[in-house]
This record gives sequence, C-alpha cells and structure tokens, in this order.
Amino acid sequence: MGVAFYGDLFRPQGTRAGGEPPYDEGDIEMDEEFALLMAWWAEAARIDPTVPGPDQTGTRGGRWAGPPRARCG
Repeated sequence: MGVAFYGDLFRPQGTRAGGEPPYDEGDIEMDEEFALLMAWWAEAARIDPTVPGPDQTGTRGGRWAGPPRARCG
C-alpha cells in the first residue's frame, strides 16, 4: 500500500501539528460557543459510554463552563 505524504512541504521535517493554546472555560465568550460545546459534550456522552454526560454526577456540568453571564450570579 502506498500513501502520499506532503506534510514536509508545510511543516519543518520531524515536527507534527503545532500545539493548541491552553484554552479553558474563560475563553467561551458567546452563547453560541457554549451551546456548540454542550452539544458536542452531550453527543460524545451519547455515543461513548466512557464519556460522562454534562448532567451526570461527578462533572461540573454546563453552568460551570457557560458564557460569562451564565457564570455570574
């Protein structure tokens, strides 16, 4: 089996994809971002039994990671 590889044209040889910035809950700025993250989390929990759902005991749940106005108060 042959596979074409062009990674060395775009990155220095011997490196992989760059690291992700250290995102955390403080980076969620809009309600749409929060809704998308919650939908991904819920779907991951639905299809993978090792992923706890957002409403499951032992998780911080959605309120903890919500948009700024949801965390205040």
